[in-house]
Amino acid sequence: MLVLDPRHHPADHEERVREHEIGLGEGMVGWAAQHREAAMIDDVAADPRPHAPPGTPLSSKAAIVIPLVVEDRPLGVIRAVKMGVGSYGQEQFRFARTLGAQLALLLGMAQANRSRAQALEEAQRLAITDALTGLHGARYFKPGSRRRSRARTATGTSSPSSSWTATR
Repeated sequence: MLVLDPRHHPADHEERVREHEIGLGEGMVGWAAQHREAAMIDDVAADPRPHAPPGTPLSSKAAIVIPLVVEDRPLGVIRAVKMGVGSYGQEQFRFARTLGAQLALLLGMAQANRSRAQALEEAQRLAITDALTGLHGARYFKPGSRRRSRARTATGTSSPSSSWTATR
C-alpha cells in the first residue's frame, strides 16, 4: 500500500513510484529485504542505501524500513518516510519492528491457511474424480457419500430427496 501526503509530493509522484521497480538489494527497501534487517535512517540523503525514482528529492527526510520475514522467507517490506532529518526516535523504530513482526506472522498464517485450503480442495476433488478421465467416479454418486451426508447435516434434513436438492 502506498500512502502519500499530496502537500509534499507532485501530482504524478504515485505513478512514478509504482513504475520504478526495485530489485533485491537495491535501495533501502531492497536492502532490508536482502539482509532481512530493519533500519532506521536518520538522514536519507546521507545514507548510501536509499534509491529514489527520478525527480524525487531525498533531502530533509528520515526513514524506517522493516522487512516482513517468516521462517527466513521475505514476504515484503514496510517503508515509512518522514520529513525532517532525525525525525524518527527509538520508540517509533521499536514500535515499527514490533508491528512488522506481527504483520509478518499474520501474512505467514494467511499463506499457510490458503495453501492448506487449496490442498484440501484438491484432495476432495481427487477423491471423487477418476484420475484417467477426469470425470466423476463412483464415490461421487454413492448414496452415502460425504457430499450428501454433509448437506443433510447442514440443512438438518434426513430424506434423500432433500439432501439431493441441497447439493445442487
